[in-house]
Parts: sequence; structure tokens; C-alpha cells
Amino acid sequence: MGNFYVNHTVRTEDRDKVAAVLRRSGHTAYVSPAKNGCVVVAEKEADTQDTDRIVSLARSLSVEGQAPVLAVLDHDDDCLALGLYVSGQEIADYSSDPDFIPADKETSLADRAAKLCAAFDAAQAVETVTAILGSTTYVFAYERHQALVDALGLSDFAICYGFGDLEQRPDEATQWLKTA
Repeated sequence: MGNFYVNHTVRTEDRDKVAAVLRRSGHTAYVSPAKNGCVVVAEKEADTQDTDRIVSLARSLSVEGQAPVLAVLDHDDDCLALGLYVSGQEIADYSSDPDFIPADKETSLADRAAKLCAAFDAAQAVETVTAILGSTTYVFAYERHQALVDALGLSDFAICYGFGDLEQRPDEATQWLKTA
């Protein structure tokens, strides 16, 4: 059995602000320490892989947190799905398996990569991110996610961590702030 995880990377150093947004809206979540200009949110309900909950949280965090949010879903390490949200609007999506989550057919991988890079100040990585999104060489979804995190310069707290993972591995959750 592969990884199953959902998390949201928020482009901010202000972990307390993100935690306050989550508390106000009644979300039970873990919030990572700030790293590489980002904090990662692993929220309990989103971790069920319910795409409506994932999208709703991404929209809320991008509006109330006033920052771009990258929502990530890894389904059994077979599929990596992404949604990039700015000011409550999805501006880019991606799925490594379009049969699992259909992706926007009108937008090229290069355009999606450019939007991801712009949101996270990584303009120099457009070609690399385009190649990562289009690659057929990744065996596991988390490997593609790791490559994207590296190319975009994001927090590696996002790799292989969802709410359930942190609940099951409390020693690894000690750096994370839990909201309730």
C-alpha cells in the first residue's frame, strides 16, 4: 500500500496567522514550522481525500491567509493531484492521472508550470517544473511531489504528511502546531 496524504502549502512565514485562520473556522489541523517561506497545513477533514473539502480549505486559506496555496493530494502513491489557489480562485490544476481527477485540458503543462513558479517566486524553474509535470518516469506520486517541492523551493514538510500521518507518528509531529 502506498501513501495517502493531503496537505496545503501556504506561501507565508506566519504560522500563527495560518493557525488563527484554521481555529476561527473550526478546523482541526497541524501547521508546520515556516520553512523556505512556506507553512504546510495537514487538516483532518481534507485528509479523507474529499476533493470538495480540499478545495474549500484551499480557497479559505488563500483568501484569509492572503497568500497563494498549493493543495496536494497523493492517492495511494498512484496519483498526485494539485490545485493552486490565489485569492480564493483556482488558477492552475494538475493530475498525474487524468482518469482519477480530470485536469484542465485547455491549459498546457508549461502554462501550469509557469503559474506554479510565479506563485512561489521560482521563475527560473519553469522548464524543470514542466518536465516534472510531464514525466512518465516517477514510480510513486510522492517522488513527483518531492521533485516539485525541490524545484519550487517549498517546504519539505509537505512530503508524505497528512493529518493521519502526524496523528500516527506523534514523534514526527512535535514540531507541528496543532489546532483544535
